[in-house]
Amino acid sequence: MRVFREYCLTFARYNAGQNTQLRAGFAAEPEAKLRQARRGFFGSVFKTANHLLWGDMLRMSRFDGGRAGPRDGSFGDGLWL
Repeated sequence: MRVFREYCLTFARYNAGQNTQLRAGFAAEPEAKLRQARRGFFGSVFKTANHLLWGDMLRMSRFDGGRAGPRDGSFGDGLWL
């Protein structure tokens, strides 16, 4: 399957817009609320956000040779948004 430049740019713009909305949402909430235990896949909004970031960085590593993010695949206790 051939991937066209326009296709990639469309999804890159969409992803950038979603990241902007997520950052604004996180900034509007106190950190304690983001880390509060909740039902869901990852146990808190914070852990879910880290999972999303991990996925984005994994995909980006395919383009940049793995330069972005920690080398061991972990983000520790920090949120890199």
